[in-house]
Amino acid sequence: MRDDVRDAFLGSERGDEPGTFRATYRFDPELPVFTGHFPGDPLLPAVFEIEMVRHATEVFSLFSYRIAEVKKAKISARINPGELIAVDGRATEAEGGVRVTATLSVDSQVRANITLVLKPA
Repeated sequence: MRDDVRDAFLGSERGDEPGTFRATYRFDPELPVFTGHFPGDPLLPAVFEIEMVRHATEVFSLFSYRIAEVKKAKISARINPGELIAVDGRATEAEGGVRVTATLSVDSQVRANITLVLKPA
Protein backbone atom coordinates (compact mmCIF):
# COMPACT_ATOMS: atom_id res chain seq x y z
CA MET A 1 0.00 0.00 0.00
CA ARG A 2 2.76 2.48 0.88
CA ASP A 3 4.32 2.00 -2.56
CA ASP A 4 0.94 2.56 -4.23
CA VAL A 5 0.47 5.82 -2.31
CA ARG A 6 3.99 6.97 -3.11
CA ASP A 7 3.48 6.11 -6.79
CA ALA A 8 0.19 8.07 -6.86
CA PHE A 9 1.87 11.20 -5.45
CA LEU A 10 1.95 14.05 -7.98
CA GLY A 11 3.38 16.95 -5.95
CA SER A 12 3.07 19.19 -2.95
CA GLU A 13 3.40 22.76 -1.80
CA ARG A 14 3.55 24.63 1.48
CA GLY A 15 0.50 26.60 2.53
CA ASP A 16 0.35 30.26 3.47
CA GLU A 17 -0.08 29.52 7.19
CA PRO A 18 2.67 27.87 9.27
CA GLY A 19 2.37 24.08 9.30
CA THR A 20 0.00 23.90 6.33
CA PHE A 21 0.52 22.03 3.09
CA ARG A 22 -1.26 20.64 0.03
CA ALA A 23 -0.39 17.42 -1.75
CA THR A 24 -2.03 15.87 -4.79
CA TYR A 25 -2.49 12.21 -5.71
CA ARG A 26 -4.02 10.17 -8.51
CA PHE A 27 -4.37 6.38 -8.28
CA ASP A 28 -4.10 4.32 -11.45
CA PRO A 29 -7.46 2.62 -12.11
CA GLU A 30 -5.51 -0.55 -12.99
CA LEU A 31 -4.15 -1.04 -9.45
CA PRO A 32 -4.97 -4.55 -8.20
CA VAL A 33 -6.60 -3.14 -5.03
CA PHE A 34 -9.50 -1.85 -7.15
CA THR A 35 -10.28 -5.36 -8.42
CA GLY A 36 -11.32 -6.48 -4.95
CA HIS A 37 -12.56 -3.17 -3.53
CA PHE A 38 -15.24 -3.52 -4.89
CA PRO A 39 -15.72 -5.74 -7.97
CA GLY A 40 -17.67 -3.83 -10.63
CA ASP A 41 -17.81 -0.65 -8.51
CA PRO A 42 -14.24 0.19 -7.40
CA LEU A 43 -13.42 2.85 -4.85
CA LEU A 44 -10.31 3.91 -2.96
CA PRO A 45 -10.03 2.08 0.39
CA ALA A 46 -10.11 4.30 3.48
CA VAL A 47 -6.75 2.93 4.60
CA PHE A 48 -5.23 4.51 1.46
CA GLU A 49 -6.81 7.84 2.39
CA ILE A 50 -5.23 7.63 5.85
CA GLU A 51 -1.89 6.66 4.33
CA MET A 52 -2.04 9.67 1.96
CA VAL A 53 -2.21 11.98 5.00
CA ARG A 54 0.83 10.28 6.57
CA HIS A 55 2.78 10.42 3.29
CA ALA A 56 1.88 14.06 2.60
CA THR A 57 3.06 14.98 6.10
CA GLU A 58 6.38 13.22 5.51
CA VAL A 59 6.90 15.07 2.22
CA PHE A 60 6.03 18.39 3.90
CA SER A 61 8.18 17.89 7.00
CA LEU A 62 11.04 15.85 5.50
CA PHE A 63 10.75 13.32 8.36
CA SER A 64 9.60 9.69 8.41
CA TYR A 65 6.59 8.90 10.56
CA ARG A 66 4.51 5.98 11.71
CA ILE A 67 0.83 6.29 12.52
CA ALA A 68 0.44 6.20 16.30
CA GLU A 69 -3.27 6.97 16.41
CA VAL A 70 -6.17 7.68 14.10
CA LYS A 71 -8.08 10.36 16.02
CA LYS A 72 -10.69 10.85 13.30
CA ALA A 73 -11.42 9.33 9.90
CA LYS A 74 -14.71 10.61 8.59
CA ILE A 75 -15.27 9.47 5.02
CA SER A 76 -18.13 11.53 3.63
CA ALA A 77 -18.03 10.49 -0.04
CA ARG A 78 -16.26 7.95 -2.19
CA ILE A 79 -13.04 8.52 -4.10
CA ASN A 80 -13.01 6.74 -7.44
CA PRO A 81 -9.98 5.34 -9.28
CA GLY A 82 -8.27 7.97 -11.44
CA GLU A 83 -9.68 11.02 -9.64
CA LEU A 84 -7.31 13.87 -8.73
CA ILE A 85 -7.20 14.06 -4.92
CA ALA A 86 -6.07 17.14 -2.98
CA VAL A 87 -4.87 16.61 0.59
CA ASP A 88 -4.92 19.88 2.54
CA GLY A 89 -3.24 19.46 5.90
CA ARG A 90 -2.08 21.25 9.01
CA ALA A 91 0.64 19.74 11.18
CA THR A 92 1.29 20.83 14.74
CA GLU A 93 3.67 19.46 17.36
CA ALA A 94 1.85 17.24 19.83
CA GLU A 95 2.13 14.11 21.92
CA GLY A 96 5.82 13.42 21.15
CA GLY A 97 5.28 13.74 17.42
CA VAL A 98 2.87 15.64 15.24
CA ARG A 99 -0.88 15.94 15.05
CA VAL A 100 -2.13 16.28 11.49
CA THR A 101 -5.60 17.38 10.51
CA ALA A 102 -6.37 16.98 6.82
CA THR A 103 -9.18 17.33 4.32
CA LEU A 104 -9.25 15.19 1.19
CA SER A 105 -11.08 16.75 -1.76
CA VAL A 106 -11.91 15.96 -5.36
CA ASP A 107 -12.95 18.87 -7.57
CA SER A 108 -13.15 21.06 -4.44
CA GLN A 109 -15.71 18.68 -2.90
CA VAL A 110 -14.70 17.32 0.50
CA ARG A 111 -14.55 13.53 0.52
CA ALA A 112 -12.88 12.92 3.92
CA ASN A 113 -11.64 14.58 7.11
CA ILE A 114 -8.79 12.79 8.84
CA THR A 115 -6.85 13.54 12.02
CA LEU A 116 -3.76 11.50 12.89
CA VAL A 117 -1.10 11.45 15.57
CA LEU A 118 2.23 10.58 13.95
CA LYS A 119 5.40 9.55 15.77
CA PRO A 120 8.92 9.47 14.37
CA ALA A 121 9.61 6.20 12.54
